[in-house]
Amino acid sequence: MKQAIRISMIFSFMVSSIALAQGLNVGDKAPCVVLEQQSTDGSQTKGCIRDVLDEEHAFTFVEFFSISCGTCAKNLPVLFSLASELQDNVTLRQISTDRDADSVKDFIADNADNLFGPVAFDNERLATKAYGVRKTPTLFILDRDNTVVYKHQGLLRDSDVEEIKSIVSGE
Repeated sequence: MKQAIRISMIFSFMVSSIALAQGLNVGDKAPCVVLEQQSTDGSQTKGCIRDVLDEEHAFTFVEFFSISCGTCAKNLPVLFSLASELQDNVTLRQISTDRDADSVKDFIADNADNLFGPVAFDNERLATKAYGVRKTPTLFILDRDNTVVYKHQGLLRDSDVEEIKSIVSGE
């Protein structure tokens, strides 16, 4: 009997570990992770990365990126354009996974034209672990209930942008 319980506990732990390693997927609830954030104007705040900025926004885009990631750099203007187009319905949260906060602050200052809202610092990997992010860029789209309705890793192509627009517009 004890052997069966031990095996059951080990199996349960393994299943939980696999689920955590895969990270959040469509249908999962996104956790609230509080991080330091800096706006393009230099002001700093602290807040939950999944929270919408305006009650009227139905979706939150949570994008994990690194300043040394070439694909992330290519996604910045795409996300900025998308967030600008959908700004009445979307809050964009960008999370830097870089360890050096000073380099990220310089990046924010140099790229203010392609950033939409504050950038959160995840140099301790709190959000990266909670969301199960394995590579950058990774984009999650959350609905009002903080449920993941879309997840994408890598470069955003035109077909991805169209799919995102369709989700946000409800088509």
